[in-house]
Amino acid sequence: MGCTISKVFPSFAEKFLKEAKAGNSPELPQDVLMEIFALLEVPDLVRAGSVCSSWRASYISLCKLGGYRQAQTPCLLYTSESAGENVACLYSLAEKRAYKLTMPDPPIRSRLLRKYIFKKAFLSSDPSMGDYFVALIHYPLAQLSFARAGSDKWTWLPPHTDFMDCLFEDGLLYALNSAGEVHAFDLSAPTVTQKVVLEDVKAYIEENMYFARAPSGDLLQIWRSLATNRDDYYVDQTDGDDSEHGSDHKNWIDDYVDQTDGDVLQFELDKYEDDLEHASEHENWRAGDGLKPESDEDEDEDDLEPEPNTDSLVVNTNMIKVFKVDFSAKMLVDINSLGNSVLFLGYNQTLCLNADVYPQLKPNHIYFTEDDSLYLFRCKKNRRDTGVLDLENDTIEPIVSPELWSNWPVLIWLIPNPRKMISASHN
Repeated sequence: MGCTISKVFPSFAEKFLKEAKAGNSPELPQDVLMEIFALLEVPDLVRAGSVCSSWRASYISLCKLGGYRQAQTPCLLYTSESAGENVACLYSLAEKRAYKLTMPDPPIRSRLLRKYIFKKAFLSSDPSMGDYFVALIHYPLAQLSFARAGSDKWTWLPPHTDFMDCLFEDGLLYALNSAGEVHAFDLSAPTVTQKVVLEDVKAYIEENMYFARAPSGDLLQIWRSLATNRDDYYVDQTDGDDSEHGSDHKNWIDDYVDQTDGDVLQFELDKYEDDLEHASEHENWRAGDGLKPESDEDEDEDDLEPEPNTDSLVVNTNMIKVFKVDFSAKMLVDINSLGNSVLFLGYNQTLCLNADVYPQLKPNHIYFTEDDSLYLFRCKKNRRDTGVLDLENDTIEPIVSPELWSNWPVLIWLIPNPRKMISASHN
């Protein structure tokens, strides 16, 4: 048995073999196997479950019961053209290697709405555990909506806009906007209540914003600055008007509320369907241009502005600043070090983990992936902004070199869940 363990998960073998006698050993009882498996990272756990029928039974029981004690190191989920259309790849930070996962075909292949509606979603708890909420940052103007398990519609949370990150804690939804303002929503109350727990820290913040609860208990606010090789790019896209990025939307929101009748997502879906129906009446139309039909009539080519050339555009993270939120003083406190903590930023829920619990991660480092919506959707073929920032010396290194992933779709951080793995394999 010791020989088998050495082949299956070598990272665990040395410790195990010190306690095992050479030669053949009697089969361990299931409860003992489960105690051993509970200490493994997911790759080793899956290998163990593939050895024989008794080990697989122990593996399945452990995952179903949620008895694993090893905190799972985040992985990077991505696609690769060389891997094939129906294959997703998972890069393990713990093992520093990639795995290929064959994906089932989705029930609907067309996903035209994603770039127009959705930005970021957040779960209050593991859905497999029962009652939960889903909060959604969505367009237009990065607004908030939520739904409870079993609901047949989304509930809009007007009139606030420009939200960039959310987290659930102690039964409340906390939402961060682009000016550093933090809102707290009680979604479980008969009537949703809302209060501002931290006022604007700036009139307008150009950085991408995140927040997370640190292992120490502090609430962290993170600002990420981007630099491009074309400083006028973002101005070009708005004609110098940044009113959609932080200025007062009151009049616009009032009109929008009247139009939507309180269901913003259904309103946007209906509007999309109307646009699509209108577009289908024309021979030529392009979904990528706002779902507006092309027409050779009524347009003067001299009046049309050329599409901006984005092929050579490169966006890079040039600074990440971390602050501790001091609710008593109603201010942010600049911190120069995360200590033994590790941050994960990207198109997923922001994570702040303790490196003592995740020994494969680098303390006082920030792992990040691309999440700038404008750049992502306008520059799908361009290089992605990913890396690992060392806060001690302010240097950025690649996550892996050479890069393994395609530039589209978006890369996300994912923590493997053994319970979900068993459920998916049975389905």
